Amino acid sequence: MNKHRLLPWLAVASVSLLAGCGGGKSASTFTLTGSGLSSDLNGKYVYVFAYSREPMDSVLVQNGSFKLVIDSVSTSDIYTLSDRVTGSVSFVPEPGTAELRTETGTFKDALVYSVTPENGLNTQISEFSKRKSEVEDPLLARHQAWFEQWQKRDSLSLEEVAKLESEKQLIDSLYESGMNAFHQKEYEANKDNLVGALVFGYLPFEDESDFIARYDAAGDVVKNYYFNKEIYSLYKKSASTAVGTKYVDVSMTDDKGVTKSISELWKPDTYLLVDFWASWCGPCRAAMPHLAKLNKALGDKLTVLSIGGLQETPEQNQKAREELGMNWITFFDAGSKAADVYGVTAIPNLVLISPDGTILVRTNDPDEVDAKLKEAGLL
Repeated sequence: MNKHRLLPWLAVASVSLLAGCGGGKSASTFTLTGSGLSSDLNGKYVYVFAYSREPMDSVLVQNGSFKLVIDSVSTSDIYTLSDRVTGSVSFVPEPGTAELRTETGTFKDALVYSVTPENGLNTQISEFSKRKSEVEDPLLARHQAWFEQWQKRDSLSLEEVAKLESEKQLIDSLYESGMNAFHQKEYEANKDNLVGALVFGYLPFEDESDFIARYDAAGDVVKNYYFNKEIYSLYKKSASTAVGTKYVDVSMTDDKGVTKSISELWKPDTYLLVDFWASWCGPCRAAMPHLAKLNKALGDKLTVLSIGGLQETPEQNQKAREELGMNWITFFDAGSKAADVYGVTAIPNLVLISPDGTILVRTNDPDEVDAKLKEAGLL
């Protein structure tokens, strides 16, 4: 089962954005202007993300133009600007002014943004983005051509469909190997600048311990980039709650202010299966029938606890629980405290704990839980 990645290439910071202001700005501000934009964007907003999926603020596009002023500048973090229609671009909000440039890309004539600054850091980021586009666009174009054929599969023979399925595996493999090689090359050439910091998280790590080891060996620029620090912190927490360690009891508070700990929701003398999930996660929803079977078959020997609240509202979570018939113990962890303590970076994340508190399995695959339960003589 494919796991759904939680952490986006953006995180959480506080930034003040002012649109269309003139004069009175100190040299510590970053000003980004855009002009000649698509008429489709008039009356709409462009958004700045400082590491999270939620925009920190926005500025209105009028007559194909906008002016964005960021008062709190930084030379160590990379933000993202997106119009949510045609494209996005990474930039560094360091002191000075910069201009958003628009070009036609090679992949289906998509628009490609770059930031042309008065400084060097944004030039480095823009040049990196162009190099990445040169490598990635042909790979994306090949996938797009395959997808157009796949849409016609109902009119194809079984042999032709099988051939397309085989081609998809090859295309995916070529994309993965091509981008892995590109990111590794870029990192080796940019270990001591923000391009290296940006690329680091895209490197092909063997596992969480490999990420930790390479982060420890990295330079300060890579280590100080917020996203890398965040992932490192989560992986360290994940390592401290790995298989063979004792479970960590966590107090969680729901949207109504009710606080419960994992131990309070755990029936005495039973195995505990903690399921970190979210209503928007397809693989999480697909795992629910499996959890329902375990709950029904082993109700007196196994406590199933599904903890939601990751990037979702209480209403979304409640609706999903009803749709999925989740009649076992659930909790809406409004602050995602438990997921943070356990270093959850992808969902579903299933943690099987023995009656004595030892973590037996951490996985995204319910079959691995079954295997351990069979080993324990419960199935």
